[in-house]
Order: sequence, then C-alpha cells, then structure tokens
Amino acid sequence: MLNGIGIDIIEIKRIRQAIKRYGNNFLTRVYSNGEISYCRKQHDFDYARLAVRFAAKEAYAKALGVGLMKKKTKLSS
Repeated sequence: MLNGIGIDIIEIKRIRQAIKRYGNNFLTRVYSNGEISYCRKQHDFDYARLAVRFAAKEAYAKALGVGLMKKKTKLSS
C-alpha cells in the first residue's frame, strides 16, 4: 500500500562517484544482478541507465514511506 507520492531526481555524476568510491558494495546494495548486467557496456557502465533506475527506486521507496538508503531495501526495476 502506498503512503504517498514519491519523486526523485539524481545527477548522473553522483552515481558515477558512488561507484568509484564504494564500488561493488554500492552496486550490489542498490541494483540486482540483472540490472547491473543490463547497464554494463563492455568494461564500463552506462551511468545514465543506472541513475534512472536509482531515481525510480528511490521515488517508489519514498512513496512507500521507507526511503531506499535508510535500510537495506532491495527493489528491482
């Protein structure tokens, strides 16, 4: 059941910085294996695709009233 409306906007560079700083820990906490595979381009990531998924998950979590980064919430897009 939704408790409200969720909206989120994120800069692509913030996702790039989080991956550079936290690496696989960030990726596996936020994204499913399928999402990581889908967003991987050869040896790098499509950061725009990752940012879109992050914003969608965060908006959904806000609508639920939990927030994505507050807990170990696993949402798959």
